Order: sequence, then C-alpha cells, then structure tokens
Amino acid sequence: MTVEVNGQMFEGMGPTKKKAKLNAAEKALRSFVQFPNASEAHLAMGRTLTVNTDFTSDQADFPDMLFNGFETPAAPEEAFFLGSNGNSSLNSLGEYPLPTPPGSNLVQAPLPPLSIFSSPSSGKNPVMILNELRPGLKYDFVSESGESHAKNFVMSVTVDTQTFEGSGRNKKLAKARAAQAALSTLFNMQLDQTPSRQPIPSEGLQLHLPQTAVPLQFALFELGRNPEVQERVRQQVRVSCAQAGGDPQKTLQGAPLLKGTIKEILRLYPVGTTVQRYPIKDIVIQNYHIPAGTMVQACLYPLGRSADVFEDPLRFDPGRWGSSREGGQREEGAGGFRSLAFGFGARQCVGRRIAENEMQLLLMHILLSFHLSVSSSEDIRTTCTLILQPETPPRITFSQL
Repeated sequence: MTVEVNGQMFEGMGPTKKKAKLNAAEKALRSFVQFPNASEAHLAMGRTLTVNTDFTSDQADFPDMLFNGFETPAAPEEAFFLGSNGNSSLNSLGEYPLPTPPGSNLVQAPLPPLSIFSSPSSGKNPVMILNELRPGLKYDFVSESGESHAKNFVMSVTVDTQTFEGSGRNKKLAKARAAQAALSTLFNMQLDQTPSRQPIPSEGLQLHLPQTAVPLQFALFELGRNPEVQERVRQQVRVSCAQAGGDPQKTLQGAPLLKGTIKEILRLYPVGTTVQRYPIKDIVIQNYHIPAGTMVQACLYPLGRSADVFEDPLRFDPGRWGSSREGGQREEGAGGFRSLAFGFGARQCVGRRIAENEMQLLLMHILLSFHLSVSSSEDIRTTCTLILQPETPPRITFSQL
C-alpha cells in the first residue's frame, strides 16, 4: 500500500492490507516526526532501552514499527503458550535483540512490548508470535507419511536464511512446531513446561491419558500373574499379525482376546466407579419409585464383581467376552449393559473407540516383544480419587522375548 505526504510517496508492506497501510503511515510519520530525546521516545513506545543504545542514530530511535501495542490479540488457534505463568520466562526478552539477516544494512526493530506476550489471556500460539516478529513468513509443505489413521505431516519455514521444520498429526500442528523451533533458536523463547501445555511428543499429555494408562497398568499386572492367559493372548496376536501381514487394524480384528483383555480389565477395575443418569420422568426400578430429575447411579465396581452377573467373577478371563472363550461360547446373557466402563447410549464417552484401540495397540506391541511377570500375585489395593487406581503401583518385570 502507498500513501503520499507533502509530495513524497511512502510504501508499506504487511500480511494484510490493514497492516500494509499502517506500515506506510509509520514511514510517512518517520519523515517528519522527531523526538528530541531518544530515551523519551522509547519510553513513549513502551520499550526498554538496551545498555549500549546509540543516541546519535535517528534510525535507531525509529524502528520499522513505531506503534505496535494497541491491536486486540486474536483468539488462540491451538493450546500453545509461552511462559509457565504467562510471563515469567519472558521478562528478559528485552535482553535479546532480534538478529539481523546476513548482509543486510537495515537496522532491525527491537522486540515488541512485552505486554503482547505476557498476558495469559492473549493465548497467542507460536505461529502468531513469529508472524509478529517476522511478518509475511511462508510455510512450506515438506512431506506426508503414515497410514490414514496415523498421518504425520512435516512443514517448514525459513526465517533469516535459516530453515526450521516441524511435524505433527496435521499441517496446523506441524506449522506450530516449526514456528516453535524458530522462536526457540532465534529468540530464545522456550515453550511453557506445564505438562498440560506441552506439545504432544504427545502429542504431549492428552486429556484421556490417565483413563488409558491406568487400565493398561492393571492389564499388565493381570497378564503377569496369569501367565497361561498371557501366552494364550500372545499366540492369538502372533497368528493374527502373520495373517494380516503386519497391518495393525487387521491384526486387532483377528485377535478378539486383545479386546476381551481390555473389557475384562475395565470390568474388574473400572476407571470411573459409577455411571450417572437423570430420568426425565418418574420411573420404578425394582419396586423403588424414582422421581424425575433424581440422579441414579450404577455402581460399576460391585457390578463387575457380582456372581449374579458374571460366572466366576473374580477370575481374569478375557475369553468371556467373545467366542474365543474356552469351550467356544461366550457367557450367557453377555450383553452390552454388562460393560459400562465408557457409559452407554448417546451420552457414552466420545473417545471410546480411540481409547480402546490405543490400549489394544500398545498391549499388542508389548506382548509381541516381552514376557510379563510380577513380583507378587496378591490382589492390588486400589484407591479412588477422580479415577480408580492402585494405592501402590505393581512391580512388573519385562523380559525380552
């Protein structure tokens, strides 16, 4: 965009027309606005002076961006933030001037005011922050790999002649990670170390991690203290894997004992100990009148261990959930309402299939690589906070096959 002032033309550039117009206006202002004192100019613009500021240079007093602290921050796109409390790791940003591209004679603008970074509510992700520091950057698609259910994308960005790459399960996340790498290398900006805000190597810690990690811990324990069951599941996985040619999805389909293991673990050790519902009208359950709007809870822990519902309920038997059970038949009355770990109906856990597949895949890889054993076969003492978990983690030995 261009602007004419006193017969002179000033050209501005930016990622949007608005910012290009702003840049042109600033250049025009720079042609006739003069601060008599450089320190006052920096204070007026909310900047911190560096130790060896050259007060003889008008250009140093007036960087490319004269005014940059008045725009309303955009809404966050991804949960990436800087600073463990929103500002602690950025208090020293003024100590790191932006590097100047090799061979450039331009005086580089100092960092924007800390206020645009320090507010936790600003929620700016790495791409947004890098764009403010280096407007107009272009992100390039590098590669795509992986199966349709586990894609991995790689994106790159070039900043000051240096190229940075980032990878992720989608292009947006890959761009964010490329921007993270640039911010870390060029501007010494470190990502927040708060676990809930870490990127997923995790894809960082996921919200459902405890709900899958804890049942897997119980599963490894039960397989370790039931070696005959462990071997039966392993053999079925090996056969299925060979028949599927290594395809994970087909392997899971051909190994029902894997799914049965997860269901059996969630029967004995439900992550959530109850399922709640509120009837929309008065109902009668086992001769008890329940008024509409009353919370009704199904207690999963005693349900999963009830002899009225399950045959030999304390025995760990993944085969009870399918036709691969010893004897060739599943238990009588094995219906969906006996397995309520993820809830049921329209309001069941939306991540059920993801969690089940995640646990089965990890268990499959462990069984193909290791033999499991435990130091004690005694029952695990459990405690329930938000979820059911062991009071003390069981000691499990992994012996490579």
